[in-house]
Amino acid sequence: MKITLLIIALLLNIGGDLDKTSQKNHLRNQAREALVAEDYSKAALYYQKLVDDYQVSDPQTRLNLANAYFKSEEPEKARSQYAMLTSNTSAQIKASAHHQLGAIAFQEQNLEEALLAFKHALKANPYHEKAAYNYELVKKMLEQQEDQEDDQDDQENEEEQQDEESDKDNEGEQDDEGDAEDEEGEDSEEGESDEEEQDGEGDEQQDGEEQEDQSEQDDERDQQMQDRKQRFEEGDMTEEKAEMLLESMKNQEIQYMQQRKRTTEEDNYSGRPDW
Repeated sequence: MKITLLIIALLLNIGGDLDKTSQKNHLRNQAREALVAEDYSKAALYYQKLVDDYQVSDPQTRLNLANAYFKSEEPEKARSQYAMLTSNTSAQIKASAHHQLGAIAFQEQNLEEALLAFKHALKANPYHEKAAYNYELVKKMLEQQEDQEDDQDDQENEEEQQDEESDKDNEGEQDDEGDAEDEEGEDSEEGESDEEEQDGEGDEQQDGEEQEDQSEQDDERDQQMQDRKQRFEEGDMTEEKAEMLLESMKNQEIQYMQQRKRTTEEDNYSGRPDW
């Protein structure tokens, strides 16, 4: 009786294992079909179920899972799966994992990290054609980037030098303008001084001429008075004419004194401020 029960239990376990194997194979087939149909999200779902529910951990299944995540644009999940395969003993699996890590870095525009990943892929498998091509491509891109940065630095340095030279030229022009303004100011002051001197000379000349005219008039008047006095003394006129002459001379003398007084007042007032 016991033997019979043992046989039945063994048959049930065998049946269960056969059922799990059948389910695994069914999931594998579904995942492959999804990959062919380019339904990468569904393929990733099937492969993830194999790993989680059926503890399938063979390198090829995990690589397919990582590729499905990569194709479905889930780079973080893909990166974690590829990273598990970089220490695999299979050179082909290891090279593929490094290459795909380089592809993710390239998409993220991290060229230095991508170049390093492609280099590791070539170390694992020197005949990996995609890794070799991508390595050379990224290397040239980095060289071009360095050349552009150098050109940009040179251009910035040249622009800074031009700006400095321009600033120096502007400072020189401002200094020249300042010197020219100073010279103009000195010329203007000299001109004003010359004009003042000329005005002073003109005033002195005019005063001198006026004094000469006045002196001539005084001399002429004195001469007339002397002539009249002489004629009076010589008796060359009647007494009545003499009295009229004396009265006329007296009036002329008064007018002369008044005129001299006005002339003196005008001379004292020059028409210019007193400073």
